[in-house]
Amino acid sequence: MASIESNAVSANDEVPPPKTVNGDLKHAQQQQQELKEGDGEERADQSGTAPTATPPPPPQQPAKDALTLLRSLFTDAVLFDNVGGPIHAYILPRTDAHYSEYLCDRDLHVQFISGFTGSNAFVVVTQHDALLWTDGRYFVQATTELRAGWTLMKECVPDAINPVDWCAQNLESGCRIGFNPNLITIQAAKSMMDKLKNIGITPVPYAQNLVDLIWTDRPPDVPRKLIHLNERECGETPASKLRRVATMLRKAKCDSLVLSQLDEIAWLFNLRGSDIPFNPVFFAYAFVTVSEKAFLFVDLRKMSADVAAHLKQNNGVEMFEYADIFGFLKQYHQNRLKDVHPERHRIWLPDCLNFALGSLVDQKHVHIASSPVQPLKMVKNASELEGMRKSHIRDSAALVKFFHWLRNEVALGHLVDENRAARQCHYYREQLELFVSPSFETISAVDEHAAIPHYHMDEESGKKLIGPDSVYLLDSGGQYRDGTTDVTRTVCFAEKPDERFRRMFTLVFKCHVQCAMAKFPDGTYAMNLDGVTRAPLWAHGYDFEHGVGHGVGHFLNVHEFPPYIGYRVQYKHNSLRKGVVVTIEPGYYEQGAFGIRFENCYELVEAKGLEAARLGVVASASSSGSFITFAPLTFVPVQKSLLLRELLEQREIDWLNHYHNQCLEAVGRYLQEKGMQEEYNFLAEACTPL
Repeated sequence: MASIESNAVSANDEVPPPKTVNGDLKHAQQQQQELKEGDGEERADQSGTAPTATPPPPPQQPAKDALTLLRSLFTDAVLFDNVGGPIHAYILPRTDAHYSEYLCDRDLHVQFISGFTGSNAFVVVTQHDALLWTDGRYFVQATTELRAGWTLMKECVPDAINPVDWCAQNLESGCRIGFNPNLITIQAAKSMMDKLKNIGITPVPYAQNLVDLIWTDRPPDVPRKLIHLNERECGETPASKLRRVATMLRKAKCDSLVLSQLDEIAWLFNLRGSDIPFNPVFFAYAFVTVSEKAFLFVDLRKMSADVAAHLKQNNGVEMFEYADIFGFLKQYHQNRLKDVHPERHRIWLPDCLNFALGSLVDQKHVHIASSPVQPLKMVKNASELEGMRKSHIRDSAALVKFFHWLRNEVALGHLVDENRAARQCHYYREQLELFVSPSFETISAVDEHAAIPHYHMDEESGKKLIGPDSVYLLDSGGQYRDGTTDVTRTVCFAEKPDERFRRMFTLVFKCHVQCAMAKFPDGTYAMNLDGVTRAPLWAHGYDFEHGVGHGVGHFLNVHEFPPYIGYRVQYKHNSLRKGVVVTIEPGYYEQGAFGIRFENCYELVEAKGLEAARLGVVASASSSGSFITFAPLTFVPVQKSLLLRELLEQREIDWLNHYHNQCLEAVGRYLQEKGMQEEYNFLAEACTPL
């Protein structure tokens, strides 16, 4: 892609006028595809980008009510003839066969059937009820999006009931519940089946997704080519990674491993794809043996000669069609049981593996645990960290340019709505070197829309204007060939912002700084920082529904779990270690009024200058003596005029002034090198001491 300065636009220049953000992304996708096809595979691998899947339009409601059509299938004798007869209910989690957070358009079954667009949902449909469970991030959104006939069920609130317990309490003994075994993990399926069978309810695994049978215009499966990253970009070859995975298999006394999570497979083989919007991953399974042999199961139409050669050079990775994993796993398992010592046969199945695959192996010969790739992937190597630092500086420069433009537009009285602001932000990003795509759907939210943590803007709601007295929240990020970014800022250009808003803005700022200044032993459990971060809000009786922070992949998923700083979800390997990249993003949301979030990406680094280290004292008998802290990767200034100084401690003021010095040094140098003097002056003004 062209560098940011090559398009020579000023802060007041207008982005070309696509009607929606999605339209703009499609334009970028076409450019990237043309670049790759025009320059050939070698160029695409060296400096090109994977063509990016774009966010899908909402699935269309069928002419006849979707719930009526779905329920009509429950009693279809032909459909369920091979599984014992008709069903009385159907459960449908919002996921795919790989437990992905973001879904491709053809996997948006919950959205098609209910209208709900949030990223967390679980559906139960009976002949009389249609229920959708989601968490606090989406309560307001679900209330507005769910179609007639649906009931919102709230998770993580007092007296909440989970879907399986609801079924147990509301369905009669003898009922049969259908589910897709590809969409439920091994452990979740086993737990559900045991609980329901004990009360006389029969779970019925049925591999065909029933929604597909009524979704007549379901998007087709389009093969998109893969690219591979070189060792300089990744810092490690697939052969080396396979060696480390094999070491972990030996420690667990396992002879093999099944992988299904898409970012783990992309990371392991240094491959990237574009099957899912915003995430440079591709649909695949992988199988790894303790002898460092690897097998990749993928739609072979996506493979180029260049990618195939790359895999062959790394331990001779063998490739099979995507669906062949089922027969391969079953045959491998049967062959090992015929060995001289079958009792030594054990396959590592990640706890997120779907039930359809996991049920193929005798449970006496499995080790179910979190994937061994997780702790390897979450700690970035030197090359990955260098790429993350560089991509964040460029990304921060684009945001400085955007906020300079936005301030000027609002001051001049020009009409800027949420849609236009999101397009302009994307326009500045796509000019950057190595840009591939946004890393998630931009949240461009004004006033009461900002009070919805995961606000989903459409063409109509996005017409809300950003006025001089508006609170505007922008949560956005980019995928670059060398890194992934995620940043949120909340601004208000009023001469005298509302005092209550300023108070809450200051408390959220204090939460962020509380976490960012923390120093703690390497290996500290991430959840331990959750309460530390929330303390300034808790002290006044306030809180927020989402987590404090999440891991960020290297040109991979913007939400990388683990690590996760929060108390609602627990992960194994959820310790914070040197080399991990994580966000800090506290917030506050006042329904119908405004929302505030302050989010940076950070690299965990060694904490220097500590007294114990100077004195040579070991912190404790069980401690390594190594302490870590947060070093910012994001360098976008905080709007100082929104802070109430009387609420700040001197150490918090010192932190802000130091952070702004870092912003001016890192991003200011970049802006000056690119000849962006106006933007540099804007940044310098924003970074003056408080």
